[in-house]
Amino acid sequence: MALKNSRSGREYDKFVADSSGDTALNVVVADGITIETGDIEIGAVELKNKDTDDRAYIDTAGSLSVNQKDGTLQAKGLDVVGADSYTTVLTPTANASHIMISLEGSNDAIISLDAGTTDQINVPANSVVVLDDVSITSGTAIQGKNATGGSNYSTLNISIW
Repeated sequence: MALKNSRSGREYDKFVADSSGDTALNVVVADGITIETGDIEIGAVELKNKDTDDRAYIDTAGSLSVNQKDGTLQAKGLDVVGADSYTTVLTPTANASHIMISLEGSNDAIISLDAGTTDQINVPANSVVVLDDVSITSGTAIQGKNATGGSNYSTLNISIW
């Protein structure tokens, strides 16, 4: 297949409509090569620590968490409905020093690492916050609440390690 002279013509030929009418990638492979459906992922993203092989884990429900090298977390919690007063998202079973908080939706949240005694971490809407060298105490609830009264956040994920 000869390349078209214009760039727009070449770009257009990369995509075709599949049998259901969706856009598909037009792939040409050499004889003897087979491409399986799972071999090509467009839009896949890997979040990785720059110095090690530690990677963020995204589960099938879309929750984001950070795994230790052995693939285990100390604890992970989820709250899907914000409230104006603190609600427990998770209670650690061991001390930890790292926390990752992801917040979906259009409203901010406040996180307390000491069972609601102190407002410690402000989390902007639709963001991910990762902190190292924090003091997370075993048995002390990590709680979240709305940053603004009456403005419920939608999905708050917290992972610690």
